[in-house]
Amino acid sequence: MDTVQVPASVEAETALLGALLIEPEVAYEIVHLLEPDDFYEPRHRVIYQAICDLVASGEAVDSVVVIERLKESGALDRAGGVAYITALVEGTPEASHCEQYAQIVKQKSVLRHLIRVCTKIREECFKQERPLEELLDEAGRMVYEVGTTFVTREAVHMRDILMETFKKIDELARSGERLVTGIPSGFYDLDEKTGGFQKGDLIVLAARPSMGKTTLALNIAERVAVHQRKPVAIFSIETSAERVTESILCLHTKTNLARLRQGRLSAEEFERISLGIGELAEAPIFINDANPLTPMLLKSIARRLKQKHDIQLLIVDYLQLMTVPGEKDRQKMVAQISGHLKGLAKELNIPVIAISQLRRAAEEHERPRLSDLRESGAIEQDADVVLLLWRSDYHEQNAPPRGEAELIIAKQRHGPRGVVYLFYDFSVLRFENAHPQGEVLDEELDSIGT
Repeated sequence: MDTVQVPASVEAETALLGALLIEPEVAYEIVHLLEPDDFYEPRHRVIYQAICDLVASGEAVDSVVVIERLKESGALDRAGGVAYITALVEGTPEASHCEQYAQIVKQKSVLRHLIRVCTKIREECFKQERPLEELLDEAGRMVYEVGTTFVTREAVHMRDILMETFKKIDELARSGERLVTGIPSGFYDLDEKTGGFQKGDLIVLAARPSMGKTTLALNIAERVAVHQRKPVAIFSIETSAERVTESILCLHTKTNLARLRQGRLSAEEFERISLGIGELAEAPIFINDANPLTPMLLKSIARRLKQKHDIQLLIVDYLQLMTVPGEKDRQKMVAQISGHLKGLAKELNIPVIAISQLRRAAEEHERPRLSDLRESGAIEQDADVVLLLWRSDYHEQNAPPRGEAELIIAKQRHGPRGVVYLFYDFSVLRFENAHPQGEVLDEELDSIGT
């Protein structure tokens, strides 16, 4: 029977440590890539820990200093003694290829870590003591964390960031555009007031039924994926993936939705549809219509999409349709869902847009308020930004839509509140900027209650 070998490269570890001991400057370039536990050989962990301690204290790194440090700490014997450390130095003629050696050591370490995680998952599965969904969520989280440990980001001097920031500001100032630090929504007034959708933020887009909140979210997804080429994930609980695709095709090509679904297209419309299909086929939009959708299932799928496609924006339609197994209290359920969505935004480091319904009591007053968020105050607490969509013609029965809409920024944790004006055409499911770029109205929420 073949013996399974543990992933490790003692040769790479030996070559790396020898190089660090003969070239002091190299240690300062390598220590951010590896931790002592990344080494498989116990002696190597002890030696590398001493090197890290010397770097942390700003001291020079060579074999003599490392041996003295190990003597002081009583760890010299565990490091193999003076003879072993000397052999490391003598067996390394030059300090070249250090970064490649470090990458090999790291790769083997990640593989061993993955084995430990899989072993733990296997043990939990055999116990059969925990709910399946909870176990799947933990397994997904643990495997995702293993993947993130392999990505190392070096520290950057603020001078370099400042220079890049100034360059961007200068370019925008010359072009007349605005500085958007997050994911641009494609709506000038909104991006002016928010700086775009920020990484790690939970954005709640709420409105009464039939106001157009889902349509607005799909407009944002189309602008981000098609025009900016940033991957977007859409979780549609109420509507099938096919219907969502039809809607995006309609708004992208500005084609009447009813005519598109009935196949009553003119030659010009058919040509637009044909071109639009080709453009959307290249757009990085991923649609999942799982129903029921639980927070655990959402996180599991979202993690895979992040790993495989590096999604930059996630949209959930809509929050109140998600479920939490075993939870009967709607208020507690919504609070849990809201907390999971905020946690997912932080974990994946992307903005998450959650569409939400408003309370029926919101019908009693004209414009929506922050307090109208349905079923749980936790939504307001967890959200970094709350956007309330309102149409002036909503209460006018039998009156034709005028195409005017307000997007009320009812909450913004790191910015001002305000009102963004939009035009809409529901026949083609299209929202547009109400003003040309550069003509932004400044209107605060003095007349809008919270």
